Amino acid sequence: MPEILPAGTAAPPSTSLMPLMPSTGLAPDVIKTLERGSYLHGQVLLGRRPAGRLYRDDEWVFLSFLERRARAARGALKAFDAEREHLGDEFNLNGVYSKELHLIMAAETAGLASNWSPNKYVATALALSSSALRSAFWLWLEDDDRAMALLRVCLEQYARLRAWRTKPEKSEKLEEKGDATPRDWLKHRWTKASPSL
Repeated sequence: MPEILPAGTAAPPSTSLMPLMPSTGLAPDVIKTLERGSYLHGQVLLGRRPAGRLYRDDEWVFLSFLERRARAARGALKAFDAEREHLGDEFNLNGVYSKELHLIMAAETAGLASNWSPNKYVATALALSSSALRSAFWLWLEDDDRAMALLRVCLEQYARLRAWRTKPEKSEKLEEKGDATPRDWLKHRWTKASPSL
């Protein structure tokens, strides 16, 4: 047997990768797909063969992923229900939708700008901030504390971008040294008043 077996060529359904928003990752058809995978996963754990045969490893990984996403979706729906019960008529998802729109626009803009920047360090900072911001939002929706670590990455990369804009010579020296820490970028970002990024 080879030392490494592929996890499979089939990716999970794209709907199962959506953020847990009522209009996307919590839509009824998405929930149905997730719950079906969760059911099959549970049947296998009970020693049954819902497919009439054993699942291959790649199929089992797929079902395990769907089961995990189904649990996350159930948790999100339960949280929305609790908030709806607590707030009554004041319950409104517009605030969440508004946050989503602003964060998607910021992440997409940073991602696009990373492709256009001729400076490889600035492009890297833009790409990292784009990815971290999107991931932080998705983890925040799942009430996952790792969202805070990703927001820290965003802060550091925005400080790095600001330093490049306001102090390009110092920034280049820091980058070329190769050992710049987040503290370096934050320090250079916040010293001396400078035009906004």
